[in-house]
Amino acid sequence: MAYDFPEAVFIGTDTIEPIAPYDLTNVPDNIRFEKSYILDQLNQPDNAFIFVHQRFMYTTYSNDDIPLFMKELKRTVKPGGYLELVETDVVPKRAGPLFKRVMDIGKYVMRGRQASLYHGPRLRQLLLDYGFQEVTSDYGSVPVCWGGYLGKLMYEAMLKLIGPTIYSELMDGEEYCEAKYMDYIDKAFDECVQHQTFFNLHWAYGRKPPIISSKA
Repeated sequence: MAYDFPEAVFIGTDTIEPIAPYDLTNVPDNIRFEKSYILDQLNQPDNAFIFVHQRFMYTTYSNDDIPLFMKELKRTVKPGGYLELVETDVVPKRAGPLFKRVMDIGKYVMRGRQASLYHGPRLRQLLLDYGFQEVTSDYGSVPVCWGGYLGKLMYEAMLKLIGPTIYSELMDGEEYCEAKYMDYIDKAFDECVQHQTFFNLHWAYGRKPPIISSKA
């Protein structure tokens, strides 16, 4: 996008120190990265951007965080500007029994922090609840372990998200054994190829109400 819109300035934020992009050869000059924590407050003034985008935070927030980050994102959008949210559904489609169990445990762990899950199907209503107008939403399907390069990326991303934190639930409280855990996970992902498992990736965007002039 930075190449397509060279007159725009793109700012990325994360809670860790950014890797200096200026040492990389293919990063446009109109991108910069900042360390900032949205639940404290972003390092940006009110009404700073015409477009704000947030994605793949469904494993990060707790229920109490949702009002905080929604208000903070809205604060930084200019009147008449847009906020876009992108998250996957946490319910896999066409899952085999092993992979379904992995994801059920993942949802159980998430529900320890989120009584009402923050995930893809919820995005449209969230934007409406926080006063955004002209809300548009849609979704596409993303394969897991099949379907070429995209399926490989999804597999690698899910390996990082799942992690050994679900082991005690998955193995009924057994002492952690990496070999046994990885064997189960490998078989679960093999099922994804067999059943052609996929997730729905949802996106929604809405317009912050513009300021209406009182002049005649």
